[in-house]
Amino acid sequence: MNIHPRRSSGARRDAILQDVADAIRTVDGDPTNIESVIATSNSSQQEVVVQFGSASGLVIALMEKVARSMLQPLVYCRNEDEFRRSLLEFGYRVTDETSGLQMQRLYRIALTGIIRDASVGRDAYRHGPGLVKDELARFFRAAQAAGVDLTGDSHRLASHLMALLRAKWSLAGIAPRDIPAASPHDEVNRIIELFCAGIQSGVEG
Repeated sequence: MNIHPRRSSGARRDAILQDVADAIRTVDGDPTNIESVIATSNSSQQEVVVQFGSASGLVIALMEKVARSMLQPLVYCRNEDEFRRSLLEFGYRVTDETSGLQMQRLYRIALTGIIRDASVGRDAYRHGPGLVKDELARFFRAAQAAGVDLTGDSHRLASHLMALLRAKWSLAGIAPRDIPAASPHDEVNRIIELFCAGIQSGVEG
């Protein structure tokens, strides 16, 4: 059975989303079910069911909330300068400690839920990581249409950039000890420069 978040703009629904999003970020350890996170929040299981249909519906709505926040910088761009500025802001949000941790924990919770219902994992991907990738690909197509020097299939380019941004975390500790660690923004700046240099050379990854 597919579980979709109910379409509602009610204040209580928004408050629950914010409340549980904060709890996911601050809860100790790596939670494997949303019920344990709700228990540490100011919201009740009953309220969640009323507003979202189920705990799984809440997970999917939360993933879409985090994904939409990451995607806000990807507006239409008219030239290469705007293209790069949008990608930089997008990169900052994707690798931000708050949104990145929330998405990571939410997706882990969703994957655990697959044991009970495989459709939960599919819906969670579509409303979270899948949404980010699809909208990034859409942004690349819009940039191409605007005349930005950008060659290659938009979905392949989106996958390549997301792989570079995810690798940021695993590469953070490999610099020689006598070289000061770069700031998170400096790291993202280098990733975007690397990506842009690659696409202008016709490299899709």
